Amino acid sequence: MKSILKFLKRSRSALLVLVLPLLVVLIYNLGMARDRFTSESVVTIKQAAHFGGERSGMAAMLMPGVSPLLREDVLYLRTFIHSQGLLGTLDRELKLREHFSSSMRDPLHYLPTSASREDFLEFYRKRVEIVLDDISGLLTLRTQGFEPEYARRLNATILRECEAFVNRMSQNLAAEQLRFTDAEVGKTTARLEDAQARLVQFQAQHRVLDAAAQASAAGAITNELQAQLSKLEAEHKTLLGYLHPSAHQVQALQNQIAAIKSQLQSEQNRGTQAADASKKLGAIALQFEQLKQQVGLAQESHKAALAAAEAMRLEATRKLKSLVVVEAPTLAETAEYPRRLYNLFAALVVLLLLYAVAQLTLATIAEHRD
Repeated sequence: MKSILKFLKRSRSALLVLVLPLLVVLIYNLGMARDRFTSESVVTIKQAAHFGGERSGMAAMLMPGVSPLLREDVLYLRTFIHSQGLLGTLDRELKLREHFSSSMRDPLHYLPTSASREDFLEFYRKRVEIVLDDISGLLTLRTQGFEPEYARRLNATILRECEAFVNRMSQNLAAEQLRFTDAEVGKTTARLEDAQARLVQFQAQHRVLDAAAQASAAGAITNELQAQLSKLEAEHKTLLGYLHPSAHQVQALQNQIAAIKSQLQSEQNRGTQAADASKKLGAIALQFEQLKQQVGLAQESHKAALAAAEAMRLEATRKLKSLVVVEAPTLAETAEYPRRLYNLFAALVVLLLLYAVAQLTLATIAEHRD
């Protein structure tokens, strides 16, 4: 009788610990679990050229791996794939919530229609797997769906949005750099136009085209007048040697000498002895040269800014990044999930371990009682 009771007790514990849970797992996998298909693609990010961050060929051989800059971009891409914003786009285009809510018979892989945005995002992240290879920089994207075509469409749509994200990220960076250089070009252009306007205004105010040349010409005129005056005074002394001071020739020569002296005095006053110092020809020439120098400096600065803007535009174009699809989204022929045999075997192993632990515990308790 004791043996029979012991057997029944063991059978009941085995039924509770082994048979019933295993039966539940069997019923779920064979009758309730819905097939889930997987689509896989492989992508990476490349750019036309690396300047400061590019490693030499020997460095690449000694330290294999993806460039830190590109690895950072790949990490940004991975975050974008699991973002709330992309989920909203996928839901609007592919009816993602509706698709995953259609598996009501599968309690473990069913998304309630009343699920919150946070629960929906967590559910989505479990169905979209991302694997990053740090050595090659390749990003493997695996998406799940209840139909093979839907899983492939989901994967392809994510790749399309990823490409737009990479282009947007690259173009925004290039545009920011170009905006800075264009702003610098605008500033130098404004300075050049202001300097040129001040120079033109100065020329119009003083009615001079080139004050320096005019000052040089005035000096030459003064020298010429002084030479003519010396020559005429010498002729005047010569005529006084044999003519009367009232003679016609002497009077005419004196008039020429007086006119030249008057003109010479006027030129000298204009150059150095005017009452208003701002109207002195020397001061005007000095101001004119200063304005010309300012225009020249503004022109050089403007040329440098244009050259820098062109170089930045070329560099920004060469640094544009793009998404490279190494493997296009695949179309599954057989369901990858659920792994029924694996689940049954794993459940059996776990239940056996639990049963053994339970029996060992009961045996230890009974031994201590005795």
